Amino acid sequence: MNHSDTPEISILQDTPDAKWRLLDLVLKAEPHSGRPREQWPEIVLVGDAFAPGTLAAARALAGAYEVRIRYAESLGNAPKFHAAPDTGAMGHFFARGGTPHRRAFFLKGQLRWSARARRAFAYIRQFGRFPGDEEFWRARLSDPGSILRSSGENRIRFRLHNQRDFDAFEAAVAQLADVEWTGSAGNSEEDPE
Repeated sequence: MNHSDTPEISILQDTPDAKWRLLDLVLKAEPHSGRPREQWPEIVLVGDAFAPGTLAAARALAGAYEVRIRYAESLGNAPKFHAAPDTGAMGHFFARGGTPHRRAFFLKGQLRWSARARRAFAYIRQFGRFPGDEEFWRARLSDPGSILRSSGENRIRFRLHNQRDFDAFEAAVAQLADVEWTGSAGNSEEDPE
């Protein structure tokens, strides 16, 4: 597990192999090193498969490791991930922005895209619209089904999954510098999702 100001969160749902995955995650944690508890990775158990005895046993096993374990009745009660990618295409994409899990992209001084790291993809929210934007992104991204409208008609969101997506997105941002936008720009404090 990596060291970061934003702790890693693993969410385990009610599946046949969940108890084994829980054991594997606990054993991959690091022994106590003096890091503040808030920075420890967290494992959230979701669903009825995790009876109170399972939770107690996992916490006992985790006692020698830097890992937090808790229970949530449903995914709606589980935290959203802000995993800090540190390797691969996503790690390099966020590293160029100066933080391990978030980036902002401005055009002419206005926030037009916000990026957040998730466990398996980068979540992008576009603030404002330009003519043909949904088709524009569908032609460039590996997951065109992830392109959705959000917050009414003035925003869309989508996901970047691989190096091709990250390169296409960054090239497109430069290409769109002179496009005519409708709708308001974002606020740098807005959190996508």
